[in-house]
Amino acid sequence: MLFASLVALLTTASCNNVSVESPEPAGQVVSLSAGSWHTCGVWASGALACWGSDDDGQASPPPGEFVAVSAGYDHTCAVRVDGTLACWGDDFGGAASPPPGRFSAVSASIKGSCGLLLDSSKICWGANDPDRRLIEGAFVTVTGSPGHQCTLAVDGRLVCFDSFGVYPYSGRYRAVSVGLGHRCVVDLDSTLACWSVGDRDALVPPIGSFRTVSVGLLHACALGVDRTLACWGRDVYGEASPPSGQFVGVSAGTDHTCAIRVNGVAECWGSNEYGQSTPPTIS
Repeated sequence: MLFASLVALLTTASCNNVSVESPEPAGQVVSLSAGSWHTCGVWASGALACWGSDDDGQASPPPGEFVAVSAGYDHTCAVRVDGTLACWGDDFGGAASPPPGRFSAVSASIKGSCGLLLDSSKICWGANDPDRRLIEGAFVTVTGSPGHQCTLAVDGRLVCFDSFGVYPYSGRYRAVSVGLGHRCVVDLDSTLACWSVGDRDALVPPIGSFRTVSVGLLHACALGVDRTLACWGRDVYGEASPPSGQFVGVSAGTDHTCAIRVNGVAECWGSNEYGQSTPPTIS
């Protein structure tokens, strides 16, 4: 998804994330999210750090311990260890003012956010859903861009929605990511497919078998079943030219991309104009 977040390493997906089942060394990154011109990560110790552009305070997180983070356009949201949400940065339309409750996942996009409550229902706030509409159901993934979001149910059903209604899709899927003008899915056979939203040209994905996918502004990246990365689309800044090696997840931003290697180290590539592709080292 645009400004998608990811969590390494082992089990069920949420917000293009994979939850951690067992404790990891404190120096390992367990959640990483490439935003517009900033990036945020959570380390196994619970520490959260952001780097890159901070014009609206989007890279200045509050203190505390966290389990997941999602960097949007100019705001950021994260899940605390107790399941409550914290958001910071530009609060246009209430994007950085999350509702109360306990959450398992959160997804920040442009001027809006969505989250999954512990009962697996979905709720959005800000420009994504000014009515803070609650959609009940057993969901494991939420991803979206302004005015358009998608969720994956526990049985693999894909449900997308906007201000006009809710739209279920046929088939079963293991991953979905929604960008500003594109949507990509990975089905249960590990096949990748993408299509455009509106009048944009669709991103043409590579052929192969994949675990998950992340859509940025004009590029996308997917994690193969062999844990190598494939990226496609615009590559002006090298954002679609991933490094070699094996990874556990990937997050595509506006013109940079970040991923977590199998050893828990964060790596980013593409534009580094604001330092968004230079992750810190935190123990």
